[in-house]
Amino acid sequence: MFKEFKRNVPVMGAILLDARMEHVLLVRGFKGASCWGFPRGKIMKDESDADCAVREVMEETGYDLEGLLNSDDFIELVLEGKSSRPREGRPRAHSGDRQGQASLPALRRRSRLSAHAAAP
Repeated sequence: MFKEFKRNVPVMGAILLDARMEHVLLVRGFKGASCWGFPRGKIMKDESDADCAVREVMEETGYDLEGLLNSDDFIELVLEGKSSRPREGRPRAHSGDRQGQASLPALRRRSRLSAHAAAP
């Protein structure tokens, strides 16, 4: 029963692109043979979609998206019951010591990989 509940909790996150829209920031999962993906995570009770996205991006990458998201502007895509909403904005570096799980040089090396290829 808990697994079913957990699987149905909405997930929010962000797709972070550089200013020229040539590179994307990805994070690598922690479990076993995890793949690279966009920073995201499960929404907490009474948390807005935008607040969840900001929190998850901060936790996973160190980028502060606070004030960069407009919760009224989104595109929503539902795949297999999961909602996706791309949002426009520019990340800014966070002064904290938490670092992202993927560096820009690593992203440049992988920029020619297909969207379905798994990074090492």
